[in-house]
Amino acid sequence: MSHKKRKLLLTIPALQCGGAERVMIMLANYWASMGWTIHLLTHEPPGIKPFYPMHSQINLIQINALSLKWYLLPWDFLKRIWFIRKAIKVIKPDGVLSFLDMNNVVTIFASVNLKTPVWVSERIDPKTAVISKAKKVLRDFTYQFASRVIVQTRRIFEGMPKFLQIKTRIIANPFPIAEGSIDSLNQNIIAVGRLDFQKGFDLLIQSFKKVSSDFPGWRLTIWGEGNERGALESLIQHEGLKDRIRMPGKTQDIFQELSKASIFVLSSRFEGMPNALGEAMSMGLSVISTDCPTGPRELIDHGENGLLVQNENTQELASALQKLMGDQKLREQLGKKAAQSMKAYDIKTISDQWERIFDEKS
Repeated sequence: MSHKKRKLLLTIPALQCGGAERVMIMLANYWASMGWTIHLLTHEPPGIKPFYPMHSQINLIQINALSLKWYLLPWDFLKRIWFIRKAIKVIKPDGVLSFLDMNNVVTIFASVNLKTPVWVSERIDPKTAVISKAKKVLRDFTYQFASRVIVQTRRIFEGMPKFLQIKTRIIANPFPIAEGSIDSLNQNIIAVGRLDFQKGFDLLIQSFKKVSSDFPGWRLTIWGEGNERGALESLIQHEGLKDRIRMPGKTQDIFQELSKASIFVLSSRFEGMPNALGEAMSMGLSVISTDCPTGPRELIDHGENGLLVQNENTQELASALQKLMGDQKLREQLGKKAAQSMKAYDIKTISDQWERIFDEKS
């Protein structure tokens, strides 16, 4: 397709460690490398450094509104709207791209009567997202006034309210083409994500416990940080796995850590389209994932390029772990096919899909 240079304003609450943040940075960096003018607005205080590397030509705008309790105080809600509206009026972008539901709501309000297209992106299944009824009503009402609503999977699309589906489009996450190789002989399992209920690391720890005595040489590393660290550490201690499971925190070079493992596990209870899973597959790891809503089923063809297990079923997850831990050849076969399948999600292919939406008429 033919590419034209664009001027875009991208907005997201913060640019710290997370899946939505990683995708926005990937898109912003790619578009800046194409010569587009990219302004990236966050609610963080000035001087906060993005967690992921950012292209030098991107103009980072930090409006220092992250701590505002806008969902409790109408004035703070209006203040966020004012900041974003001012940026739109000053920059005069060809359009605004917003990530994350309540940030999307604020951005749509900020664009009222400015005649600037606003594209909003849902980053998780609205049916399983844990939000209040009031927020859900506000989100669904506001999305009617977006130029387009972008979701990541067919199942998320089908979960959108019927009146929004007419302006909803599906674009998967881009995944980097990973370099390096996997040593299928190593006995390391890796998992990545926030340490919270959604990611289901408690389920993974319990499943690993079921097979740990049969595979004494294997170790599990869980990368990430979050509010359930204490509970997970207590669970590891209770299960007698302190010497077998590590939780080192965050890492800025996840591909280096993936290269040290031969099995990746996604144990989430729900997702949008899990970046960590796609990155592991692109790296050539053998992968196991819960068949949670949504994302894993879109990436994994069970038995061909990975294994899917019933959501929240620790026995099935343990059996899948046992299957891969005991079969080096199967790990190699699944990993090779996983890497091949991820070529459909390279950044150029995904960017082309975004451009087609930018060019759509309302």
